[in-house]
Parts: sequence; C-alpha cells; structure tokens
Amino acid sequence: NESIRLRDQERETTYMLVSGEKLAGDYQPSDEELKAYYDSRLQDHMVPERVKVEYILLSPETVGAGLEVTDEKLRAYYDQHKDEFQAPEERKVRHILVQVDENADAETVDAAKAKIEDIAKRLENGESFAALAREFSDDPGSKEQGGDVGWISPGVMAKAFEDAAYKLEKDKISEPVRTPFGFHLIEVTEIKSGGEGSFDALRGKIETAYRRNQAEQLLFDKAEKLADLSYETPDSLAPAAEALQLEPIQSDWFDRKGGKGVLASPKVVAAAFSEDVLQENNNSELIELEDDQVLVLRVVEHEAEHPQAFEEVKDRIRATLKREKASKLAAAKGEELLKSLQGGSTSLEQLAEENSWKLEPAATIKRNSTAVPAAVRDTAFGLPRPTSDKPAVGGVALGNGDYALLSVSKVTDGDPSKLDEEARKAGKEQLARTKGEAQFNLMGRYLREHAKVEINTEN
Repeated sequence: NESIRLRDQERETTYMLVSGEKLAGDYQPSDEELKAYYDSRLQDHMVPERVKVEYILLSPETVGAGLEVTDEKLRAYYDQHKDEFQAPEERKVRHILVQVDENADAETVDAAKAKIEDIAKRLENGESFAALAREFSDDPGSKEQGGDVGWISPGVMAKAFEDAAYKLEKDKISEPVRTPFGFHLIEVTEIKSGGEGSFDALRGKIETAYRRNQAEQLLFDKAEKLADLSYETPDSLAPAAEALQLEPIQSDWFDRKGGKGVLASPKVVAAAFSEDVLQENNNSELIELEDDQVLVLRVVEHEAEHPQAFEEVKDRIRATLKREKASKLAAAKGEELLKSLQGGSTSLEQLAEENSWKLEPAATIKRNSTAVPAAVRDTAFGLPRPTSDKPAVGGVALGNGDYALLSVSKVTDGDPSKLDEEARKAGKEQLARTKGEAQFNLMGRYLREHAKVEINTEN
C-alpha cells in the first residue's frame, strides 16, 4: 500500500521560467574572450587522427556485372533451379490486437497480456472471433472486418506474426504472439499453395540469381589475383585495378571509429591504421568481409590528431559562451527570487507580472509525467508537502539556459483501493522485481569490495 501511495502520488505544480537569453540581452563575447576560451580548452577542439584511402572491392555484384547473359543461359539456369523460383505460399489471416508499446513498462505489458489471455479463453469457450475482434482489437485497419487482414505472404508482416501464422493449421488459433505493436491472437482461415513461377514473369529475379551464382564461382579466382598483384606491387593498386578492369574507389576522411559502408568494418579500420599500411605506405593484405566481399586498400592521405583552427570553431565558441552567460545570469536571478519566495514576501504570480517572466498554468503531474520539463517534475517531487496556507517552493536550472521557479500547492497520494486485482497483482510483481534487482546489485557490490574479483574486458 505504501508503494502505491507513493508511486501514484499526484502534485499540483506551477512554474515560472527565468529566461537566460532575455537576461543576457545583446551580450557578445569579445575576440579576446573567444581566443582565451579556445586556448584553455584545446582538447575540446581536437580532430582525431584520420585517413583517406583508395580501395578495390570485389563482391558477387561487381564480379557478376561483366558477365555475358543470354536467354539461353538463363533458361538453362532456371530449369536447373526451379525449386528456387516457387511462388510463396499465401495465407488468409485474421487477428485480434491488444496494443502495447515495444518499450512499455512491465506493469503495462502485464495488463495487456492479461487482456489478450482473457480474450483467448473466451475464444476457447466458443465465442465468435469476428465479434471479439470488433469489440476489443486495437487494429483500426481490420477491427471492423472482424480482424480480417486478408492474404499475406512471407516478408509482409512482423517476423513473430509471420512465424506464428505459417506454423498454424487452418482454422486454428495461435497462442498470444508479441510483436512491436502488441499482443496478437491469430487465426488462419484459408491457405493458397505456391506454384512454379513462369520464366518470363521471373526473368529479372532469375538473372540476378544467375549472376550471383556465376560470380561466386569467379570471385575466388579474382580475389586470389587481387591479393597477388597488390602484394607484388605494394606501393600501388593500379596494376591490380587494370588487370581486374575495376576503378579504385576513393574514400572520404575517416578515423579509428570507421567510415561508411564497408569502411565501417573493424577489419578495414585495423588494416588502414596498421603500421605496414599507415607508416610503410604499403597495400593492405586481402580483407575478407561479410556477404562474400573482399577488398585491398592503401592510405592516400593521413592527418595526425590536431586541434581545429581557431577560425573554424570561433562561431561555436561564441554560441557556447553566450549560452553559459545566459545560464549563469538565469541561475543567479532565479536563486535570488527563490529566496523571496521562500521568505513568503512574494508569489510566483507577482514575480511573473513584475518581471514579465513566463508563468505556466498549474498542472497536476505524476512521477512519470511529460507535461512539464523533467527537471521541474523531479524537483517538484523532491519538495516537502505544502501546508494549508503556504505552498512548497523550489528552483532548478534547466539545460536550455533558463531557470525554473516552481511551487507545489497540493499533494494527493495514490489510493490502493482504486486498483483492481489485476493491477494490484502487477504492482506487487513489479515491486518484487525492483527489490530483487536492488538485492542483486547490493550483493554484487559487496562481492567486489570483499572478494578478489578479476574482470576480463577482452572479447
């Protein structure tokens, strides 16, 4: 009961914003201030060590691009691989959805699960699927059709939904299935077997498969040739590129965190920044990547770690100093006004009117409310309870450079008697989980402090 009383507590809160931007006015930091800030924080303006590379990439797609393709070859491939070109089996399904967000808290998930399980029991007892879908489903696209979503084929629905639908026998109802949209009950009402696709209809798909098949056979030989040629001429990729009839690809700058596409691979980064490639200016060894891709690279430009030039960051520093000035002025003014509030000599309404500050109307908020800034909400719930004739007041600096003064005029505790049995059960389970996690963390901290523990941070 005490947990529910605190968890569901509500506080009537109003707050006023002391604008740092307004207090700072036309303040512009001087060039001397900008330079002093730059010099004192050079580490904040460092450009990490970075490189530009050129590379030759071999993949089934690049190797297959130059293959000669004729209808005769494609038809022969199609005849040998007809099983790969079967039309997918289709299923007509209907469902009932109890919506719950993918990142919902445990209490909300438990409540949704209980609701879908109750619907499942009613279906077991013979109630109409269509009628229950119209009454309870949260899917607006199928609700009025009794849950009917029509024919589906592989790759159309969420994976968990599809997996369940394709395991079901006709006219059978699934167990509750969780997807990013919530919990589903699924029924397959019709099944349409897939058939062999015609050559003309599937020609594009057949050509793609043929090119990939042939390319995989050629890829090994070309990769071997790339490795040999780049090793024989370690200071250039030109001979390998000419022999393979490929243009080396030029990269943008990237650092040790990696670049884009294939350059994001840790293998590529390790090779680019290796001593042999970076310091000795040699081609890399053959690098094998995912999806049957291989590449060889060489560094064409290298920059050591260095600070950005003052002129490059001058505008950013100016904005930082203006923001810091605004925050400092807002905090100082806010703390000054807070003392007046705490002394009872004024009120938020009076301060807002006298200073033309923005006063937000009173709102009743909970601990997870998003109706007010998080810092205001957290401060409000950290204040003591107001008395009958005096609100509780406080202040907090906001991340945007403003300062919020707030007052709590009323506190209403959560009422355990208003919870139904299901919600009460979910609350107890959540509390038990929280206590369990706290005990586990406490035990872990105790073991770290009192036992010899060796932590291996390597993969």
